Amino acid sequence: MLRDVVWSDDGMYKVGDVYNPERFFSDALNNSSEFDLQLGYFSSATISVLATAFASFISKGGKIRLVINQIVSSKDKESITRGLGESPIDCVDLSDFELLRETFDEYQEQFFNCLAFMIRNKTIDIRIIRPKLTNGIAHTKSGQFRDGDSVTSFIGSANFTLGGLFTNLEEIKIDRSDSLDKMTQKRIQNQKKDFDAIMAREKKYIEYLSPDALIAAIRTYSDVKDIDELLDVESKLKEIKKGKAVSIVKDTNVPCFPFDEPREYQKLAFESWKKNKQKGLFAMATGTGKTITSLNCLLEIYKHSGYYKALILVPTITLVEQWEKECRKFHFNKIIKVSSKNNNWKEEVAKIKIGERLSSTGKENSYIIISTYSSFAKERTFYDLNDFPKGQLLLIADEVHNMGSKLIMKRLPEIKYLRRIGLSATPDRQYDEEGNSAINSFFGVKDSYTFEYSMEEAIRNGVLCRYCYYPHIVKLTDDEMAEYVLLSEKIAKYYSANQNSHIKSDPILTALLLKRKRIIHKAANKKIVF
Repeated sequence: MLRDVVWSDDGMYKVGDVYNPERFFSDALNNSSEFDLQLGYFSSATISVLATAFASFISKGGKIRLVINQIVSSKDKESITRGLGESPIDCVDLSDFELLRETFDEYQEQFFNCLAFMIRNKTIDIRIIRPKLTNGIAHTKSGQFRDGDSVTSFIGSANFTLGGLFTNLEEIKIDRSDSLDKMTQKRIQNQKKDFDAIMAREKKYIEYLSPDALIAAIRTYSDVKDIDELLDVESKLKEIKKGKAVSIVKDTNVPCFPFDEPREYQKLAFESWKKNKQKGLFAMATGTGKTITSLNCLLEIYKHSGYYKALILVPTITLVEQWEKECRKFHFNKIIKVSSKNNNWKEEVAKIKIGERLSSTGKENSYIIISTYSSFAKERTFYDLNDFPKGQLLLIADEVHNMGSKLIMKRLPEIKYLRRIGLSATPDRQYDEEGNSAINSFFGVKDSYTFEYSMEEAIRNGVLCRYCYYPHIVKLTDDEMAEYVLLSEKIAKYYSANQNSHIKSDPILTALLLKRKRIIHKAANKKIVF
């Protein structure tokens, strides 16, 4: 909390002092949930000052409102320098973000990854502004930190540049909401009111420029990291600042676990799978890391053998893209996507096969093929993807109940790969004993899943948060209800007429049950209620 920070006694933060601008921003970020920042421009050295506290701020649900001026490219910089007759401005050329990233150190990389995380999660709001009636620039350096109870605001001469925060004779003056001084209280209130007006685009003398290009560049060229990864890098950056030798740069060509280490239940899943002759079904609640758990098994194969080879089956093209991102977090970089969106996959697969034939052991070749089930089920595609070393390749089936569909199930006896993992929060297929039996047999499951991690257990262990259900009732339309009743009558008659037969696996009954189930799944009023 902001009340707990040991602030400078006189409220001044100066370069070279114990209470310096860098310390102020670090203390404030670590103890607030909202941050308003109005500044001039970023330089290439700017952002490192926030890198060691940014992820902690984000992890607590922190939100930022950011106002910067129009100097976001070299062209802008040259124009302003000529117009104002000032010395060269040391600003970052944000218009070429890809080139900019090549110059980043680990602090700058961390800052923009944090910024990208906030953009993806819509916890940052950005305004780019310039004066309407002059050729000048917005040059205010001010802001506020808030924690819900307290406010600490600041104003000063320090730019968010290396010189401004570390070198120049700059200073920051802070105001705190727990001050009894009426002038201080008024200044804090007016600062917030003024910032709100800028964010609402209510200032008549300000021209508002679109931040879309900047946001798109940061989203596109920053790594897709989750909060655990960002916190991990932050902790290592803090160790470096303390003078400890900590390596945070990993060789991107060497596969590794993306966090410190797998969670205990993820390790247990691997051990259970290994004991089951490297076959198994993982029944894991949504949010517990099914993808990471299975890729950790592939990583363990790599550690033991020196190669990674996998065929991953998923139900949708969207999941093809998501799995690719997760694979790259492990530094599994040789990835081929088989779907209608990749017209070159046949050539890419053919190149891998040539490499396998030329290899004496196959151990020097690594690759991951990600395919949709619909593509895999096609005859030509199936034979293309079922022609790799059977003892080396790991088959991962996401949303594994799809393996019980008629198209895939008939292929199961032909799939030769010995290493197999099926993933789902709900592996069982409703009303389909035959499909469930085929899936269980294929993945080497008899009486129980190879590994199971329920929602109840995940909540109890703090892996998932507690939550509340709020049901909303949806009524069937008259036509839907009439069809539902008709099917229910047919089902009842079928049960009555076949009491002595093995009714559970009857294909006619299964078809009727599924047809009735689809009425509920596709109820027209769902969209209205939603």
